[in-house]
Amino acid sequence: MAPLWSAIVPFKGSVAAKSRLHALYGVDGEDWARAFLSDILDVLETMPEIGKIVVVTSDAQVGSERPGIEVIADSGGGLNEAILLGARACSGKTIVIPADLATLDPTDLSSLLAEASTIPTGFVRDAAGEGTSLLFVHVAAELTPHFGSDSASTHLKSGAVEVHAPLTLRLDVDDAISLLAASGGLGVHAKRLLALAKNFPSNE
Repeated sequence: MAPLWSAIVPFKGSVAAKSRLHALYGVDGEDWARAFLSDILDVLETMPEIGKIVVVTSDAQVGSERPGIEVIADSGGGLNEAILLGARACSGKTIVIPADLATLDPTDLSSLLAEASTIPTGFVRDAAGEGTSLLFVHVAAELTPHFGSDSASTHLKSGAVEVHAPLTLRLDVDDAISLLAASGGLGVHAKRLLALAKNFPSNE
């Protein structure tokens, strides 16, 4: 049996995490953020390829109802530092999954992990084209995240191999436009919020 993957999910856990979604369609940004995280964790917990899930967050409530998930306190040093904190709790094959990847699909992720098993370090470019949606390595200690401005180019220059993936693995939801684009592929928690959203195009 192939070694299992560890998944690191960094999560800010505050209204600031989804500031551009705050009060959008009458729903608080924090509620959107929590819904996206819950849907992502639901996916990861069902996948046989994932042996360990690590959430790095400053939110004490995260993980309270999920005993199988390891929660690490965020030091407040930013996204890349949070990812490195998570990496210290992992060994072997490790993938970083941002908490706003709201359309995460288990079948597509399974296919990506199969391809990633032959690539020592790689990344998936986000839907916008300049950022990074997924980052993976075969040795957790060698994880060198460069999330931020133009991170796709930075990861490419660092030696990571770009892996092409379907939109479900590339669409980070952080504003009204991306929420509309993702609406058809959201998980149950986000769909529940979407059904309550005021004036959302698909609800009219």
